[in-house]
Amino acid sequence: SGDPAYVATGAATNVLTSNGAGAAPTFQAAAAGGKILQVVSATYTTETNTTGTTYIDSGLTLAITPSATTSKVFVMMFVKAAGQDTSSYVTGRVGLQVVRDSTIILGPWTTGITDTGGTGTVMKSKTWNTITYLDSPSATSSTVYKLQFQTPDTQAWVQSDGETSVITLMEVGA
Repeated sequence: SGDPAYVATGAATNVLTSNGAGAAPTFQAAAAGGKILQVVSATYTTETNTTGTTYIDSGLTLAITPSATTSKVFVMMFVKAAGQDTSSYVTGRVGLQVVRDSTIILGPWTTGITDTGGTGTVMKSKTWNTITYLDSPSATSSTVYKLQFQTPDTQAWVQSDGETSVITLMEVGA
């Protein structure tokens, strides 16, 4: 206890690892996987709206080309959405879903704030949405991720009021 111990020289790719109390540490190979291999990011500010119940592209779209089929892609999106329901004078909802190429990978779900505006008052709900998802695309070709939206009520917007939406894709090594 307290005596110095000899530690061999390790390679640049090794990490110093404890072997427990009373034993000298040794250099070991670094654990594989979980490393961020690449990051791509984009912003979009054009307000987009719909009055339909069919999902349409929000404009928030980005491609990444994974370096291995075993890689995962961590998807992060930050978007301001707004909904309106003029038939019942309450704030509306927005349907959202995340798509990889043409496959829905997350959702659909509905976001919004329900608030009564009173008779004759049309209100518009606005919510900031943070979306995260760890995807396994099993691809080494360009892979496109995008946010789609629709309205279950009267009208829906994304990038509401011209606010900036952000999409970030990170390739995570296996």
